[in-house]
Formats: sequence, C-alpha cells, structure tokens
Amino acid sequence: MMLKIKLMDNGEKIKELRAEADRLEELDKKNSESPKEYRLAEMIHSKMCHWNHIDGCGWHYESWDNIGDSRQRYIDKANFILAQVQFEYAYKSISLM
Repeated sequence: MMLKIKLMDNGEKIKELRAEADRLEELDKKNSESPKEYRLAEMIHSKMCHWNHIDGCGWHYESWDNIGDSRQRYIDKANFILAQVQFEYAYKSISLM
C-alpha cells in the first residue's frame, strides 16, 4: 500500500518537473533571441548593481519595451565591452564575478 502512494507522488512530481523544464526551455529560447547587448546588460546588472531595488535602481520598473535610464546605462556598458571583446567571452567572464 505504501509503495503505491509513493509511486503516485512521483508521478505528480514528474509532471511538475516536466512543466518546469518546458518553462525554462521557453525562457532560454526567448533569451537567445534577445539582442546580445541586452543579455550582457542583464548580466552586468545582476552582478554589479548594489543599489536598493525598491527606490534606488529603476531596473525592475523598466522593460526592454520601455527602456529608461537604468537599463540604458547598462546597455551603454555592454556596448562598450562588446566593442572590445566577443559576446561569449564577455558574458562568461562577467558571469564569474
């Protein structure tokens, strides 16, 4: 009896994991279609921004459809870096910070 319950729990967990995998694959596809400077800007922001994200940094109040000062500063940084090195090298290097 206990074994049967465990198998049913595993089935539900498998469904949840498959749904999560599908969501992550869709996110990867969307990210790979984004311009390289946007992807690099996101990485730079995630590693280097130390502002308070409630009222000090506007990153999360903006979007790629509505670029404001916060995102533009990081796009400028990304473009400067991309003028010096290839995207893959820059992205991997910054991700290690």
